[in-house]
Amino acid sequence: MPNARHRFTLRSELKGEAAISSSLFSPPENVPSFAPIQANRVRALIRHVYAWALAKRTRRKTYALENNPCAFVPKLAKERARDRVHSDELKALWKAFEAIEVVGDLFKLQLLTAVRPGEVSRDGVGELDLTRAIWTQPSARTKNRKVHVVPLCATAVRILEGLKKR
Repeated sequence: MPNARHRFTLRSELKGEAAISSSLFSPPENVPSFAPIQANRVRALIRHVYAWALAKRTRRKTYALENNPCAFVPKLAKERARDRVHSDELKALWKAFEAIEVVGDLFKLQLLTAVRPGEVSRDGVGELDLTRAIWTQPSARTKNRKVHVVPLCATAVRILEGLKKR
């Protein structure tokens, strides 16, 4: 987290467009160099706040707004896509999982369903409906304490059927 000298200045006592011209949003000049993505996200957030305020006439009047002063502010930094795992790496990983049998199957399920490791490894056979390809995790077993319905692809169903037989 950036230290205090890198924080953005927000002034609540100013209204509407005057706030922009009076430094509602005044990032330090070097923000893009140490936190380019954060700088762009803050810019987007402020644009959305103004868009929200302009959406209703009562808010436009309350906040003394006529237009969005951030509408034409360019991104503060150029963004680039991060590197992702390549398919050949996933194929090698999948083959490695086959070598470690049951544990490998659990890892495969985690990749296929994107559920947490603890949710995959628990014995929840009664929660599975393999004919409909659905795994319903009750609220007592999930981190957020909400029922979680996980759709299962054909490969996940085959793995689970194999695990049931063991």
